[in-house]
Order: sequence, then structure tokens, then C-alpha cells
Amino acid sequence: MTYRLIVRRQAKADIREAARRYEEQRPGLGRTFVRQIDALLDRVRVNPMQHQVVYREIRRAIPRRFPYGVFYRIDGLDVLVFGSFICIAIRPRGRIVSRGREAN
Repeated sequence: MTYRLIVRRQAKADIREAARRYEEQRPGLGRTFVRQIDALLDRVRVNPMQHQVVYREIRRAIPRRFPYGVFYRIDGLDVLVFGSFICIAIRPRGRIVSRGREAN
């Protein structure tokens, strides 16, 4: 069974912003990020139950190469994608970063 994927406007904006930042780091990296997110969303559309529930009915899918999470919920035959943002990363100086902000 294939589900209908509904990506909210904010989720699209999150993905575009992340791609822009990756492209600034290294030319072509932003396009690679978008391709991986597209492939991940295709897998979610085909089998949304394969990813773990992280809070109530909210699930998180993680692309293979990037520390981003795609958060979604299943509603009947619809998969509603809420957002895609950095989950956690360690900066070279050892600072933990979440959602693009350094933690104290």
C-alpha cells in the first residue's frame, strides 16, 4: 500500500535552508542532501511504519549521510511531514549543536 505524502510548507522551508547551508560548505553537497531527503521521503511514503515513534504518534526518519531528522505522523492513508531539522551534531570544539544553535 502506498500512502499519500503531504509535506508542510515549514518542512519544505527547513529542507531548503539546510540544503543552502550545505551548499555553502561545499558545492554540490546541498544537492546531495536534497537527493537523500527525496529518497528518504519516498521510503516513508511506501512504508511509513518502518521508522520509530519518538513522541506519541510522531515518527522520525533519518537520512543515511546527514544528521537530520524528518518528523511525520500517519493519518489514515496520509503521511504528514512536519519538519526536517538537525537532530544533533558535535562541533570540532566539542560543543553540542541542536537545531542550528550551540548549547551551553
